Amino acid sequence: METQTKRLVFCLFLVLFFVFAPILIFYSLGYRYDFKNKKIVQTGGIYLKTQPKKSKVFLNGKFVNFTDFLRGSFFIKNLVPGSYSLEIQNEGYKSWSKNILVEEKIVSEVKEIILLPNEIPRAILDENTTDFYLSPSLKKIFSLKKVGKELILSINEIIGNQEKPRVLAEFSFNSNTSFKKIKEVFWNENEEKIIINSDKGFYLLEKNGNKKSKLVLNPGVKIVSFTSENKISYLDANGVLVVYNLEDLTSEMLKTKNITCIWENNSFLCLNPEGFVEKIGADGKTQKVFNLEPFLVSEKKKYTLIAKKDRLFVKENDDFWLLNQKNVFEKIGVNVALFSLAPDDRKIAIVSKETPEIELFYLEKDYQQPLKEPGQKNKIIGQKEVENIFWYDPYHLFIQKPNKITFVETDNRGGINLFEVFNGPIQKAFYDEMKKAFYILNSENSQLLVLFGF
Repeated sequence: METQTKRLVFCLFLVLFFVFAPILIFYSLGYRYDFKNKKIVQTGGIYLKTQPKKSKVFLNGKFVNFTDFLRGSFFIKNLVPGSYSLEIQNEGYKSWSKNILVEEKIVSEVKEIILLPNEIPRAILDENTTDFYLSPSLKKIFSLKKVGKELILSINEIIGNQEKPRVLAEFSFNSNTSFKKIKEVFWNENEEKIIINSDKGFYLLEKNGNKKSKLVLNPGVKIVSFTSENKISYLDANGVLVVYNLEDLTSEMLKTKNITCIWENNSFLCLNPEGFVEKIGADGKTQKVFNLEPFLVSEKKKYTLIAKKDRLFVKENDDFWLLNQKNVFEKIGVNVALFSLAPDDRKIAIVSKETPEIELFYLEKDYQQPLKEPGQKNKIIGQKEVENIFWYDPYHLFIQKPNKITFVETDNRGGINLFEVFNGPIQKAFYDEMKKAFYILNSENSQLLVLFGF
C-alpha cells in the first residue's frame, strides 16, 4: 500500500473515531435520541418485583424477560423518558398491568406486584351458621347455629384451612325464651371462657364442663376486660370503672368519672371528663397521662378509645383523632364510616360516609415510590357500598361489599389493579393476616367458608 493511501486510511479512521467516540461515550452514559420529540435525552429505567417469582414481563406488549427465581425482581434499563405499558403474567394467575412513567436519570420502582391465583382455594367449615366470632389469638372460633327452636353455640379450635374446626364445647339455648341477638362477644385471656352480651342480658360460657350461666349485670354496663383470673371489668352507666370477681361475686370500684375505657397491655386506658387519657393500674391509681393538652369532650357525643400498637386514637361520634408526636390530639378524619391501621403502622385506610372513596392518611414518611410525607392524604379508589376493609399487607387491601370481596393495590400510579376474590351474598367476613385466610359467612346458604392460598 502506497504511503498516500495509508495516510488517507489513517485520516479516515481518525475522523470516524472523533465522530463515533463521543456517540459511544454518550451511549454508555445512558443518552439516547428521542425520535418522538427529536432531541437527545438521558434514559431512565423500571425496577420491578413480583409475587410469584419467575413471572413474565411485557413492556408495551412485547415480552422482555422473566423476573428472577430468587427475589422475583427485574430491571429494565436504558428507557427513553415517557409512559410505558407494563404487564406481568404467570400461568395460573391473573395478569397485572399498569402504565409507568419513566423520567430522565430516574429509576421508577414497582416493587409490590402481587398476582392472585385464577382460582382461589376454598373450603366449607360449617353449615347452618348464623354468626361467628374469632378469638383474639385467631386460634379459636365461636359459632352460632339455629336448629329448629334451638340456638347451638359452640367454641371450636381452628385446625387448618381445609379442615372443619374441632368442637371444644357446645351450648344449647331455646330461641323463644333466651335471646335472639348477640351484640358483643368477650373472650377471657386464655380463651377458655366467653361472655356474650345479648338482647336478653349477659351470659357466661365455660369450655371446661360446658357450663353456661346468666350474669347479674345491668344492661347498660360496658365490659372493658375479661381476665384469666375470672375477673371482669366494666363501666357502669355513671362512668364508674368496676372490677367484678366471678368466683366470689364481689365488686370493687376502681375509678370514678370515666367517659370510656379500654384494656391494653394489662392496664386500663381511660378518657376522663377533663379530656385527658390516663393509664390506670390495677390499684386504680393513675400511672401516666398521655396528652399534654385536654381533649374537648361533650356530654352529647359518644367516645371510644382505640389503641393500635403504639398509636392512640379517639373516636368522637364519627370523627377520628390521633395522638400525634407532640402528645396532642389532632383530627385526621371527619364523618368516618370505616378505619383501619396498616400492618406497617405507617398509614391508615379511611372510608368516609360523605364520599364513596377509600383514602390513606400517612402517619410516617413512606419511602416506597411514590414517596409520601407524614400527614399526607392519598385517595386510592372510589367505591360504593363498602362494608369493611382489611389489609393484606402494607400495600394491598381487601374491600368487602354486600355481594363481593375485591383485592386492590394502594399504588394509584397509572391505574389501579382490582381483582375479585369472592362473589356471593356476605353476612360477615374476617381476614386473618397471619394465615392469609378469609372467613366468610354466606347469608344465602348459611355456609361458613374459608378462602386461602393468597
